[in-house]
Amino acid sequence: GIIPELDIYAIPSCEAAPVKEIYFVAIIDVLTHYGVKKQAAKAAKTVKYGSNVDGISTCDPEQYAKRFMEFMQKAIE
Repeated sequence: GIIPELDIYAIPSCEAAPVKEIYFVAIIDVLTHYGVKKQAAKAAKTVKYGSNVDGISTCDPEQYAKRFMEFMQKAIE
């Protein structure tokens, strides 16, 4: 079983689930510094692929936050 005080990232499956499972979720991208290196990578990808491409992985923090929230909302639905 889960010990809430110790397993703070553990998410149990719902009571009605046919198989009891425990999920662990961690978000590590928030620790990535958006500095000169990331800005240069974004600039290079923008030159190569264009500025209106959604698939560019390197983006500024505001764009990343929007994309991340949209992804999480779709994943949770």
